[in-house]
Amino acid sequence: MASTRTVNLKGQTNFVEVIEMCQNASGAGSKQVIQTALGMADPLARDLITAALDPYQVFGVKQFDMPSKFEVPGFAGVGIFLDLLQALSSRSLTGDAARAAVLKTLAMFDARTAPYLARVIDKDLRAGFSADSANKAWKANPFPGDMDRSMIPTFEVMLADKCDDMDDFAKYVTFPCQGDWKYDGQRTICIVRQGRPVEYRARSGKPMDHLVGTYDKDLSNIREYIGYDFVMDGESFAGNFTETINAKKEGNQEAKDALRLRAFFLMPLTDWIAQKTDITMRRNREMLISLFVKCDLRRIEVSKGREVKDFQDMTTYCNHVIDVEKQEGLILKDWAAVYTWDRSMAWCKVKRFYDVDCKVTGFYLGKKGTKNAKRLGGIKVWGRTECGTIVESDCGSGFTDAERDEIWSNQPKYMGATVVIKYQEVSKSKNKAVASLRFPTFERFRDDKTVE
Repeated sequence: MASTRTVNLKGQTNFVEVIEMCQNASGAGSKQVIQTALGMADPLARDLITAALDPYQVFGVKQFDMPSKFEVPGFAGVGIFLDLLQALSSRSLTGDAARAAVLKTLAMFDARTAPYLARVIDKDLRAGFSADSANKAWKANPFPGDMDRSMIPTFEVMLADKCDDMDDFAKYVTFPCQGDWKYDGQRTICIVRQGRPVEYRARSGKPMDHLVGTYDKDLSNIREYIGYDFVMDGESFAGNFTETINAKKEGNQEAKDALRLRAFFLMPLTDWIAQKTDITMRRNREMLISLFVKCDLRRIEVSKGREVKDFQDMTTYCNHVIDVEKQEGLILKDWAAVYTWDRSMAWCKVKRFYDVDCKVTGFYLGKKGTKNAKRLGGIKVWGRTECGTIVESDCGSGFTDAERDEIWSNQPKYMGATVVIKYQEVSKSKNKAVASLRFPTFERFRDDKTVE
Protein backbone atom coordinates (compact mmCIF):
# COMPACT_ATOMS: atom_id res chain seq x y z
CA MET A 1 0.00 0.00 0.00
CA ALA A 2 1.32 3.40 -0.91
CA SER A 3 2.42 5.99 1.60
CA THR A 4 3.48 9.61 1.45
CA ARG A 5 7.13 10.12 0.58
CA THR A 6 8.96 11.88 3.39
CA VAL A 7 10.72 14.94 2.01
CA ASN A 8 12.94 16.93 4.36
CA LEU A 9 12.82 20.11 2.32
CA LYS A 10 12.53 23.66 3.59
CA GLY A 11 11.13 25.00 0.35
CA GLN A 12 7.72 26.36 -0.37
CA THR A 13 4.82 24.86 -2.30
CA ASN A 14 1.78 26.08 -4.20
CA PHE A 15 -0.49 23.59 -2.39
CA VAL A 16 -2.78 26.25 -0.91
CA GLU A 17 -3.16 28.08 -4.22
CA VAL A 18 -4.02 24.82 -6.03
CA ILE A 19 -6.65 23.82 -3.47
CA GLU A 20 -8.17 27.31 -3.48
CA MET A 21 -8.43 27.26 -7.29
CA CYS A 22 -10.14 23.87 -7.18
CA GLN A 23 -12.61 24.69 -4.43
CA ASN A 24 -13.56 27.98 -6.07
CA ALA A 25 -14.18 26.39 -9.47
CA SER A 26 -17.83 26.48 -10.48
CA GLY A 27 -20.06 26.39 -13.49
CA ALA A 28 -19.74 24.60 -16.81
CA GLY A 29 -15.95 24.91 -17.01
CA SER A 30 -15.20 23.82 -13.45
CA LYS A 31 -13.75 20.44 -14.42
CA GLN A 32 -11.22 22.03 -16.73
CA VAL A 33 -10.28 24.61 -14.10
CA ILE A 34 -9.65 21.80 -11.58
CA GLN A 35 -7.59 19.80 -14.08
CA THR A 36 -5.50 22.89 -14.90
CA ALA A 37 -4.92 23.67 -11.23
CA LEU A 38 -3.92 20.08 -10.41
CA GLY A 39 -1.56 20.05 -13.37
CA MET A 40 0.17 23.13 -11.93
CA ALA A 41 0.75 21.49 -8.52
CA ASP A 42 4.43 21.25 -7.60
CA PRO A 43 5.94 18.01 -6.19
CA LEU A 44 5.33 18.98 -2.55
CA ALA A 45 1.73 19.94 -3.32
CA ARG A 46 1.32 16.56 -4.98
CA ASP A 47 2.73 14.86 -1.89
CA LEU A 48 0.15 16.63 0.27
CA ILE A 49 -2.73 15.85 -2.08
CA THR A 50 -1.62 12.21 -2.22
CA ALA A 51 -1.52 12.04 1.57
CA ALA A 52 -5.06 13.37 1.78
CA LEU A 53 -6.51 11.10 -0.91
CA ASP A 54 -4.59 7.85 -0.38
CA PRO A 55 -7.27 5.65 1.27
CA TYR A 56 -4.67 3.33 2.78
CA GLN A 57 -2.73 6.01 4.64
CA VAL A 58 -4.47 6.67 7.96
CA PHE A 59 -3.34 9.29 10.47
CA GLY A 60 -5.39 8.18 13.46
CA VAL A 61 -6.06 11.65 14.86
CA LYS A 62 -9.80 12.11 15.14
CA GLN A 63 -9.91 15.49 16.85
CA PHE A 64 -7.24 18.07 17.36
CA ASP A 65 -7.03 21.77 18.23
CA MET A 66 -6.10 24.46 15.77
CA PRO A 67 -3.44 26.99 16.83
CA SER A 68 -4.62 30.24 18.38
CA LYS A 69 -1.38 31.91 17.33
CA PHE A 70 1.35 31.11 14.86
CA GLU A 71 5.06 30.99 15.68
CA VAL A 72 6.38 31.73 12.21
CA PRO A 73 5.05 34.44 9.90
CA GLY A 74 4.70 33.19 6.37
CA PHE A 75 4.96 29.60 5.18
CA ALA A 76 7.35 27.22 6.92
CA GLY A 77 8.94 24.27 5.09
CA VAL A 78 6.33 21.67 4.16
CA GLY A 79 8.85 18.89 4.79
CA ILE A 80 8.17 19.36 8.52
CA PHE A 81 4.49 18.65 7.97
CA LEU A 82 5.19 15.62 5.75
CA ASP A 83 7.42 14.21 8.48
CA LEU A 84 4.52 14.64 10.92
CA LEU A 85 2.23 12.71 8.56
CA GLN A 86 4.75 9.89 8.36
CA ALA A 87 4.93 9.68 12.17
CA LEU A 88 1.15 9.62 12.44
CA SER A 89 0.76 7.02 9.70
CA SER A 90 3.39 4.71 11.20
CA ARG A 91 1.74 5.16 14.63
CA SER A 92 4.97 6.29 16.23
CA LEU A 93 2.78 9.18 17.37
CA THR A 94 -0.63 8.34 18.84
CA GLY A 95 -3.17 9.70 21.33
CA ASP A 96 -2.40 12.88 23.23
CA ALA A 97 1.15 12.94 21.89
CA ALA A 98 -0.17 12.94 18.34
CA ARG A 99 -2.64 15.74 19.03
CA ALA A 100 0.06 17.82 20.69
CA ALA A 101 2.40 17.27 17.73
CA VAL A 102 -0.32 18.29 15.26
CA LEU A 103 -1.01 21.50 17.18
CA LYS A 104 2.70 22.33 17.45
CA THR A 105 3.37 21.65 13.77
CA LEU A 106 0.39 23.59 12.45
CA ALA A 107 1.49 26.56 14.58
CA MET A 108 4.67 26.69 12.51
CA PHE A 109 2.66 27.84 9.52
CA ASP A 110 0.55 30.92 8.96
CA ALA A 111 -3.17 31.46 9.54
CA ARG A 112 -3.97 30.96 5.86
CA THR A 113 -1.98 27.75 5.37
CA ALA A 114 -2.63 25.82 8.60
CA PRO A 115 -6.38 25.12 7.93
CA TYR A 116 -5.54 23.63 4.53
CA LEU A 117 -2.90 21.37 6.06
CA ALA A 118 -5.45 20.32 8.67
CA ARG A 119 -7.65 19.11 5.82
CA VAL A 120 -4.89 16.69 4.85
CA ILE A 121 -4.97 15.14 8.33
CA ASP A 122 -8.76 15.04 8.15
CA LYS A 123 -8.45 13.18 4.80
CA ASP A 124 -10.90 15.65 3.28
CA LEU A 125 -9.60 18.44 1.03
CA ARG A 126 -13.13 19.69 0.30
CA ALA A 127 -11.93 20.87 -3.11
CA GLY A 128 -14.24 19.05 -5.53
CA PHE A 129 -11.86 16.45 -6.97
CA SER A 130 -10.98 12.80 -6.43
CA ALA A 131 -7.84 10.68 -6.67
CA ASP A 132 -8.86 9.77 -10.22
CA SER A 133 -8.92 13.46 -11.17
CA ALA A 134 -5.49 14.07 -9.66
CA ASN A 135 -4.00 10.99 -11.33
CA LYS A 136 -5.38 12.09 -14.69
CA ALA A 137 -3.96 15.61 -14.33
CA TRP A 138 -0.53 14.40 -13.19
CA LYS A 139 -0.26 11.80 -15.91
CA ALA A 140 -0.89 14.53 -18.47
CA ASN A 141 1.39 17.02 -16.68
CA PRO A 142 4.38 15.22 -15.12
CA PHE A 143 6.49 17.64 -13.10
CA PRO A 144 10.12 17.92 -14.27
CA GLY A 145 12.36 15.75 -12.13
CA ASP A 146 9.32 13.99 -10.63
CA MET A 147 8.76 11.33 -13.31
CA ASP A 148 8.86 8.40 -10.87
CA ARG A 149 5.72 9.44 -9.02
CA SER A 150 3.26 6.62 -8.36
CA MET A 151 -0.42 7.17 -8.95
CA ILE A 152 -2.62 7.75 -5.90
CA PRO A 153 -4.19 4.42 -4.92
CA THR A 154 -7.95 4.32 -5.37
CA PHE A 155 -10.34 2.46 -3.13
CA GLU A 156 -12.48 0.00 -5.08
CA VAL A 157 -15.22 -2.36 -3.96
CA MET A 158 -17.47 -4.80 -5.79
CA LEU A 159 -20.63 -3.09 -7.05
CA ALA A 160 -23.85 -4.54 -8.41
CA ASP A 161 -24.85 -3.89 -12.00
CA LYS A 162 -28.33 -4.13 -13.47
CA CYS A 163 -29.79 -5.69 -16.58
CA ASP A 164 -31.50 -3.46 -19.11
CA ASP A 165 -33.74 -6.10 -20.68
CA MET A 166 -34.65 -9.77 -20.62
CA ASP A 167 -31.89 -10.65 -23.07
CA ASP A 168 -29.36 -9.22 -20.61
CA PHE A 169 -31.03 -11.11 -17.80
CA ALA A 170 -30.84 -14.40 -19.69
CA LYS A 171 -27.21 -13.70 -20.59
CA TYR A 172 -25.85 -12.60 -17.23
CA VAL A 173 -28.00 -14.19 -14.50
CA THR A 174 -27.61 -17.90 -13.81
CA PHE A 175 -30.21 -19.66 -11.70
CA PRO A 176 -30.12 -20.92 -9.05
CA CYS A 177 -28.30 -18.06 -7.36
CA GLN A 178 -28.25 -16.28 -4.03
CA GLY A 179 -30.83 -13.54 -3.51
CA ASP A 180 -29.39 -11.22 -0.83
CA TRP A 181 -31.53 -8.45 0.62
CA LYS A 182 -30.69 -5.01 -0.75
CA TYR A 183 -30.42 -2.85 2.36
CA ASP A 184 -30.95 0.90 2.42
CA GLY A 185 -27.94 1.44 4.66
CA GLN A 186 -24.28 2.41 4.32
CA ARG A 187 -21.66 0.25 2.64
CA THR A 188 -18.97 -0.54 5.20
CA ILE A 189 -15.52 -2.02 4.66
CA CYS A 190 -13.74 -3.25 7.82
CA ILE A 191 -9.96 -3.68 7.66
CA VAL A 192 -8.83 -5.83 10.59
CA ARG A 193 -5.15 -6.20 11.51
CA GLN A 194 -3.73 -7.81 14.61
CA GLY A 195 -2.51 -5.24 17.11
CA ARG A 196 -4.02 -2.26 15.26
CA PRO A 197 -7.35 -0.44 15.55
CA VAL A 198 -10.05 -1.58 13.14
CA GLU A 199 -10.33 0.70 10.10
CA TYR A 200 -13.86 1.41 8.86
CA ARG A 201 -14.22 2.72 5.32
CA ALA A 202 -17.09 3.83 3.11
CA ARG A 203 -17.28 2.55 -0.47
CA SER A 204 -15.30 5.63 -1.51
CA GLY A 205 -12.51 4.73 0.92
CA LYS A 206 -13.28 7.63 3.23
CA PRO A 207 -12.92 6.73 6.94
CA MET A 208 -16.18 6.15 8.83
CA ASP A 209 -15.01 7.41 12.20
CA HIS A 210 -18.48 7.23 13.75
CA LEU A 211 -18.22 3.41 13.61
CA VAL A 212 -15.04 3.21 15.70
CA GLY A 213 -15.78 0.80 18.55
CA THR A 214 -19.13 -0.33 17.11
CA TYR A 215 -18.11 -3.72 15.71
CA ASP A 216 -14.57 -3.92 17.13
CA LYS A 217 -15.28 -6.68 19.65
CA ASP A 218 -16.95 -8.96 17.11
CA LEU A 219 -14.24 -8.34 14.53
CA SER A 220 -11.52 -9.04 17.10
CA ASN A 221 -13.24 -12.33 17.95
CA ILE A 222 -13.20 -13.29 14.28
CA ARG A 223 -9.52 -12.28 13.95
CA GLU A 224 -8.60 -14.40 16.96
CA TYR A 225 -10.52 -17.41 15.66
CA ILE A 226 -9.31 -17.43 12.04
CA GLY A 227 -5.74 -16.36 12.86
CA TYR A 228 -5.11 -13.94 9.99
CA ASP A 229 -5.72 -10.28 9.07
CA PHE A 230 -8.82 -9.83 6.96
CA VAL A 231 -11.23 -7.46 5.25
CA MET A 232 -14.99 -7.70 5.72
CA ASP A 233 -17.38 -6.09 3.25
CA GLY A 234 -20.93 -5.40 4.37
CA GLU A 235 -23.68 -2.89 5.05
CA SER A 236 -24.22 -0.95 8.27
CA PHE A 237 -27.92 -0.76 8.91
CA ALA A 238 -30.06 0.41 11.83
CA GLY A 239 -33.53 -0.63 10.64
CA ASN A 240 -34.01 2.13 8.07
CA PHE A 241 -31.93 4.70 6.23
CA THR A 242 -32.88 7.60 8.52
CA GLU A 243 -31.75 5.78 11.66
CA THR A 244 -28.60 4.60 9.90
CA ILE A 245 -27.68 8.21 9.10
CA ASN A 246 -28.70 9.38 12.60
CA ALA A 247 -26.12 6.97 14.01
CA LYS A 248 -23.44 9.24 12.53
CA LYS A 249 -24.54 12.18 14.66
CA GLU A 250 -22.97 13.01 18.00
CA GLY A 251 -25.09 12.04 20.97
CA ASN A 252 -27.52 9.76 19.12
CA GLN A 253 -26.56 6.64 21.07
CA GLU A 254 -29.92 4.94 20.49
CA ALA A 255 -29.43 4.89 16.72
CA LYS A 256 -25.82 3.81 17.10
CA ASP A 257 -26.84 0.96 19.40
CA ALA A 258 -29.29 -0.21 16.73
CA LEU A 259 -26.58 -0.53 14.08
CA ARG A 260 -25.83 -4.01 12.79
CA LEU A 261 -23.33 -5.01 10.13
CA ARG A 262 -24.80 -7.28 7.46
CA ALA A 263 -21.73 -9.07 6.10
CA PHE A 264 -21.42 -9.79 2.36
CA PHE A 265 -17.87 -11.08 2.06
CA LEU A 266 -14.77 -11.90 4.09
CA MET A 267 -11.31 -12.42 2.64
CA PRO A 268 -7.68 -12.35 3.81
CA LEU A 269 -6.15 -8.88 3.81
CA THR A 270 -3.56 -10.19 1.35
CA ASP A 271 -6.35 -10.92 -1.17
CA TRP A 272 -7.75 -7.41 -0.71
CA ILE A 273 -4.37 -5.77 -1.26
CA ALA A 274 -3.68 -7.91 -4.35
CA GLN A 275 -7.26 -7.30 -5.54
CA LYS A 276 -7.53 -10.96 -6.42
CA THR A 277 -9.29 -13.83 -4.66
CA ASP A 278 -10.40 -17.34 -5.55
CA ILE A 279 -13.18 -17.45 -2.93
CA THR A 280 -16.53 -18.00 -4.68
CA MET A 281 -19.82 -16.51 -3.49
CA ARG A 282 -21.07 -19.93 -2.43
CA ARG A 283 -17.93 -20.79 -0.49
CA ASN A 284 -17.88 -17.34 1.11
CA ARG A 285 -21.48 -17.55 2.33
CA GLU A 286 -21.02 -21.05 3.71
CA MET A 287 -17.87 -19.87 5.50
CA LEU A 288 -19.59 -16.82 6.98
CA ILE A 289 -22.54 -18.82 8.29
CA SER A 290 -20.27 -21.37 9.96
CA LEU A 291 -17.78 -18.80 11.26
CA PHE A 292 -20.36 -16.48 12.79
CA VAL A 293 -21.93 -19.26 14.82
CA LYS A 294 -18.55 -20.29 16.20
CA CYS A 295 -17.53 -16.74 17.08
CA ASP A 296 -20.74 -15.89 19.00
CA LEU A 297 -21.12 -12.44 17.47
CA ARG A 298 -23.42 -9.75 18.82
CA ARG A 299 -23.55 -7.00 16.18
CA ILE A 300 -22.46 -8.68 12.96
CA GLU A 301 -24.61 -11.12 10.99
CA VAL A 302 -24.62 -12.67 7.56
CA SER A 303 -26.58 -10.63 5.01
CA LYS A 304 -30.08 -12.06 4.89
CA GLY A 305 -31.43 -13.81 1.83
CA ARG A 306 -31.99 -17.22 0.29
CA GLU A 307 -31.33 -19.13 -2.88
CA VAL A 308 -33.75 -18.34 -5.72
CA LYS A 309 -34.27 -21.20 -8.17
CA ASP A 310 -35.63 -19.37 -11.24
CA PHE A 311 -37.03 -16.06 -12.49
CA GLN A 312 -40.51 -16.62 -11.05
CA ASP A 313 -39.12 -17.63 -7.66
CA MET A 314 -36.89 -14.55 -7.72
CA THR A 315 -39.73 -12.12 -8.48
CA THR A 316 -41.92 -13.61 -5.77
CA TYR A 317 -39.13 -13.40 -3.20
CA CYS A 318 -38.14 -9.89 -4.32
CA ASN A 319 -41.67 -8.57 -3.72
CA HIS A 320 -41.80 -10.34 -0.35
CA VAL A 321 -38.55 -8.65 0.71
CA ILE A 322 -39.96 -5.27 -0.35
CA ASP A 323 -43.52 -5.64 0.97
CA VAL A 324 -42.95 -7.66 4.13
CA GLU A 325 -39.32 -7.11 5.10
CA LYS A 326 -39.40 -3.43 3.99
CA GLN A 327 -36.07 -3.57 2.15
CA GLU A 328 -35.16 -2.16 -1.28
CA GLY A 329 -35.09 -5.40 -3.26
CA LEU A 330 -32.50 -8.08 -4.00
CA ILE A 331 -28.90 -8.43 -5.10
CA LEU A 332 -28.62 -11.62 -7.15
CA LYS A 333 -25.19 -13.20 -6.63
CA ASP A 334 -23.74 -15.80 -8.96
CA TRP A 335 -22.74 -18.77 -6.82
CA ALA A 336 -19.67 -19.48 -8.96
CA ALA A 337 -18.41 -15.88 -9.19
CA VAL A 338 -15.57 -14.44 -7.13
CA TYR A 339 -15.27 -10.96 -5.62
CA THR A 340 -14.06 -8.36 -8.11
CA TRP A 341 -13.07 -4.75 -7.49
CA ASP A 342 -15.44 -3.27 -10.05
CA ARG A 343 -19.08 -3.11 -11.07
CA SER A 344 -20.13 -6.58 -12.15
CA MET A 345 -23.13 -8.52 -13.44
CA ALA A 346 -22.07 -11.26 -11.01
CA TRP A 347 -24.01 -9.07 -8.58
CA CYS A 348 -27.26 -8.01 -10.23
CA LYS A 349 -29.67 -5.67 -8.46
CA VAL A 350 -33.42 -6.06 -8.93
CA LYS A 351 -36.34 -4.15 -7.46
CA ARG A 352 -40.12 -4.47 -7.21
CA PHE A 353 -42.14 -6.39 -9.78
CA TYR A 354 -45.70 -5.42 -10.67
CA ASP A 355 -48.58 -7.23 -12.39
CA VAL A 356 -50.50 -5.98 -15.42
CA ASP A 357 -53.34 -7.58 -17.33
CA CYS A 358 -52.66 -7.67 -21.06
CA LYS A 359 -54.19 -8.94 -24.29
CA VAL A 360 -52.24 -11.35 -26.49
CA THR A 361 -51.71 -9.66 -29.88
CA GLY A 362 -49.20 -12.00 -31.51
CA PHE A 363 -46.62 -14.78 -31.27
CA TYR A 364 -43.01 -15.26 -32.31
CA LEU A 365 -40.60 -18.18 -32.69
CA GLY A 366 -37.68 -18.79 -30.41
CA LYS A 367 -34.22 -17.76 -31.56
CA LYS A 368 -32.27 -20.00 -33.90
CA GLY A 369 -29.92 -22.35 -32.14
CA THR A 370 -31.98 -22.46 -28.94
CA LYS A 371 -34.30 -25.21 -27.72
CA ASN A 372 -37.25 -22.98 -28.63
CA ALA A 373 -36.17 -22.50 -32.24
CA LYS A 374 -39.19 -24.45 -33.58
CA ARG A 375 -41.77 -23.49 -30.98
CA LEU A 376 -43.01 -20.47 -29.05
CA GLY A 377 -40.31 -17.97 -28.24
CA GLY A 378 -42.81 -15.57 -26.73
CA ILE A 379 -46.00 -13.58 -27.09
CA LYS A 380 -46.74 -9.99 -28.01
CA VAL A 381 -49.02 -8.21 -25.56
CA TRP A 382 -50.94 -4.95 -25.19
CA GLY A 383 -52.42 -3.53 -21.99
CA ARG A 384 -52.83 -0.69 -19.50
CA THR A 385 -51.06 -0.38 -16.17
CA GLU A 386 -52.99 0.57 -13.03
CA CYS A 387 -52.12 4.23 -13.62
CA GLY A 388 -53.53 4.05 -17.15
CA THR A 389 -50.31 3.93 -19.16
CA ILE A 390 -50.71 1.96 -22.40
CA VAL A 391 -47.93 -0.60 -22.89
CA GLU A 392 -46.84 -2.93 -25.68
CA SER A 393 -44.20 -5.59 -25.15
CA ASP A 394 -42.71 -8.85 -26.26
CA CYS A 395 -42.76 -11.41 -23.46
CA GLY A 396 -40.55 -14.47 -23.77
CA SER A 397 -40.07 -15.58 -20.17
CA GLY A 398 -42.16 -17.53 -17.72
CA PHE A 399 -43.48 -20.30 -19.99
CA THR A 400 -43.04 -24.01 -19.34
CA ASP A 401 -41.96 -26.26 -22.20
CA ALA A 402 -45.46 -27.69 -22.37
CA GLU A 403 -46.99 -24.20 -22.59
CA ARG A 404 -44.62 -23.25 -25.41
CA ASP A 405 -45.64 -26.30 -27.44
CA GLU A 406 -49.35 -25.85 -26.74
CA ILE A 407 -49.54 -22.12 -27.52
CA TRP A 408 -47.46 -22.36 -30.70
CA SER A 409 -49.57 -25.22 -32.03
CA ASN A 410 -52.89 -23.48 -31.21
CA GLN A 411 -52.27 -19.80 -31.85
CA PRO A 412 -55.87 -18.91 -32.89
CA LYS A 413 -57.08 -20.26 -29.55
CA TYR A 414 -54.82 -17.89 -27.60
CA MET A 415 -55.00 -14.81 -29.81
CA GLY A 416 -56.78 -12.06 -27.81
CA ALA A 417 -56.58 -14.03 -24.55
CA THR A 418 -56.00 -12.17 -21.29
CA VAL A 419 -52.71 -12.85 -19.56
CA VAL A 420 -51.11 -11.61 -16.37
CA ILE A 421 -47.63 -10.23 -17.02
CA LYS A 422 -45.19 -9.47 -14.22
CA TYR A 423 -42.76 -6.60 -14.87
CA GLN A 424 -40.32 -4.38 -13.03
CA GLU A 425 -41.00 -0.97 -14.52
CA VAL A 426 -42.44 0.85 -17.53
CA SER A 427 -39.91 2.25 -20.00
CA LYS A 428 -40.37 4.63 -22.91
CA SER A 429 -38.14 4.47 -25.98
CA LYS A 430 -37.50 7.62 -27.99
CA ASN A 431 -38.26 5.67 -31.17
CA LYS A 432 -41.61 4.28 -30.01
CA ALA A 433 -44.91 6.01 -29.42
CA VAL A 434 -46.03 3.48 -26.80
CA ALA A 435 -44.27 2.48 -23.59
CA SER A 436 -42.96 -1.05 -23.00
CA LEU A 437 -42.35 -3.27 -19.98
CA ARG A 438 -38.96 -3.96 -18.40
CA PHE A 439 -38.40 -7.63 -17.51
CA PRO A 440 -41.83 -8.85 -18.64
CA THR A 441 -42.56 -12.45 -17.63
CA PHE A 442 -45.66 -14.54 -18.19
CA GLU A 443 -47.56 -15.42 -15.00
CA ARG A 444 -50.82 -17.05 -16.11
CA PHE A 445 -53.89 -16.84 -18.31
CA ARG A 446 -57.11 -15.52 -16.84
CA ASP A 447 -60.60 -16.05 -18.23
CA ASP A 448 -62.47 -13.73 -15.87
CA LYS A 449 -61.41 -10.51 -17.53
CA THR A 450 -61.13 -9.04 -21.02
CA VAL A 451 -58.59 -6.35 -21.88
CA GLU A 452 -59.89 -3.71 -24.34
